Amino acid sequence: MGGLVSRYCLAQMVKAGGTGVNDPQTRLLITHDSPHRGANIPLGLQHLLQGLRKQTVKAFLGTYNKRLDEVVPQLLKVNTAINSPAASQQLLARVIDDNGTVAYNTFLDTDYRNMINFDGTGITPPYRFVATSNGSQCGVALAAPYSQLASINAEGLAVLFGLRLWAGGVTNIDMKSLPNMGQTDRILDFNLKLKVKFLGFNLLKLSMEIQKDAPGNLLPLDGLAAGTRGLGSNIPLDYQNLPSANGGANWFIFAYGYNYSAPYVATSFSFVPTTSALDITNFNAVNIPYSVASTGLNGSRAVNYIAQEQITLAAPIGVTSNVTHTDFYARTCKWLYEEMQNIPQTITCEDYCGNNNLYSINGTRLVCSNATYTIPNLPLGSIVNWSLSSGASVLSLVPSGSQVTVYNNNSGFANTSLIATITNANCTTPIVITKLISADFTNGVSFPFTQESCLFYNVQHPAESGNISFSTPLFLHTGCLIRIDISSILAQGKTVVLNPNSSMIPTFWTVNNGYLLFAMPYLSGGYPVTFNVNGDGACSNKILMIFALSNNGKDANDIPKNLYTFSPNPVNGVLNVSLINENKQNENELNKEYTVKIAELNTQIILKQFRIKKTGKTFQVNMEGLRTGFYSVEINDGKETQVLKVCKL
Repeated sequence: MGGLVSRYCLAQMVKAGGTGVNDPQTRLLITHDSPHRGANIPLGLQHLLQGLRKQTVKAFLGTYNKRLDEVVPQLLKVNTAINSPAASQQLLARVIDDNGTVAYNTFLDTDYRNMINFDGTGITPPYRFVATSNGSQCGVALAAPYSQLASINAEGLAVLFGLRLWAGGVTNIDMKSLPNMGQTDRILDFNLKLKVKFLGFNLLKLSMEIQKDAPGNLLPLDGLAAGTRGLGSNIPLDYQNLPSANGGANWFIFAYGYNYSAPYVATSFSFVPTTSALDITNFNAVNIPYSVASTGLNGSRAVNYIAQEQITLAAPIGVTSNVTHTDFYARTCKWLYEEMQNIPQTITCEDYCGNNNLYSINGTRLVCSNATYTIPNLPLGSIVNWSLSSGASVLSLVPSGSQVTVYNNNSGFANTSLIATITNANCTTPIVITKLISADFTNGVSFPFTQESCLFYNVQHPAESGNISFSTPLFLHTGCLIRIDISSILAQGKTVVLNPNSSMIPTFWTVNNGYLLFAMPYLSGGYPVTFNVNGDGACSNKILMIFALSNNGKDANDIPKNLYTFSPNPVNGVLNVSLINENKQNENELNKEYTVKIAELNTQIILKQFRIKKTGKTFQVNMEGLRTGFYSVEINDGKETQVLKVCKL
């Protein structure tokens, strides 16, 4: 807001004569992330806050009946703020009442533009106007149109039998960002029902419902490249310590039960779009680079300008091209310093050239008959040359500008890289990006495992293919667990079935929470293990993997003595632990006490510690009460210690 006010004041002083009290005595006007073309607050959030005002609260057998804004006065302040002069002159779109009426900004491009314009006045302003943006210089969007902004579904019931008192409720919030212009999808679906009854009479009753659709005449503002604000920054959700997703109890006079979906609140939304902060003339061009000259296509009205480059912030944000509104980072500060000191600029918006981290090739990993690949958010005027690193006899290309279609010639298996070389009129250095692609195969691939490191091993499963590959050699000991992400297959409604076709089959397997989990037996030689996973259906409807398990030069005598086996793994409740080399133990040792410690695998923080008196070859370790995740179970018999790796469901 300060940038807009300063720009207006300087213009008015110059237009008034620029002498005496009207002399601005200013040579440089810098606006930092100022909304020259308007600011944005998600309409879904505005609809929720304004719509809550007219909801009613009924209590005490109907004797208490008030609107929610009478009970929560802060909701009245929301309405006052959204209709204030500052909001009406700066926000691109506002929900102005509890009926969901949307008003659009006409001030900035009409009245305000005339106030700051010198066209037709014959006056040349004595100062330079430069601008910065905390949004990406290359127009990299925060999120795709119609992305999730917030969601939760929950229900619960509690009963106190002796007093015939019960309370029950259900709520759901589904808030989406604006879709593409012209689309009127639902952006808010909110329901809340709550009742508290005593002896059959209502002590409290809430019944709220708000459903709103996108207006259809707005750009997808919530996800544009921009200086950002946090949608949930004031919501203290501790995701790590939430209760389990469902639970309940039934005691003598009291019972309760509940279940809920994991709550989600978007980390950020577009508050001041880059096109607005840099006063870009063509606001409709939302995904463009800002390296063009200020007088060129989609150029800024500022004489010079800079926008945020890709940086890495702390979790959960990580790598980003859009940072918090009004924050300062090294590159922008150096640019500002050079502007203020009249030093010739060494930093421009052209330094994105050659940065291949800004773009990616979208498309499937596996090419069945053919597949199309595209590069989103390309700079205007870009030229893309497509090629393959190898496998030209198996795969062929038919390019069409910024996209290419790859055909499988059915002449064998190919594992290759699709290469896109991007050139642009503003860049002297080409940008080269690659994507690994494969032709379909059904004969399997061998992977030698030679490294002794039987830890939990994560394997990413390509969302579109049946090919699962291992990139790190691994020496598998007894019970080593492999975890494969198959969530994309399950999301398509397909069923995953494990069909071992070898005598060396996994000792345990299951599908849980979007992952295929299985444990391998200990192999002292290089025995192959082959199995299929049916259900993907991308090409051959099967995944065939062949493992060559190596003992890394060890023989059976090198296996640690006093080994324990455990099952099931993953475990939901009780873990059964058995001693393998009981022939090395005498009867007294079999009846002695064992110390058990359970710790988180990554942090090694001990969560449980207890002693068990073992009277046979098997004893049990209770894993109940622990969150889903990976744990180490340490067993000590007073002489030897062994640590087991366990997955808790």
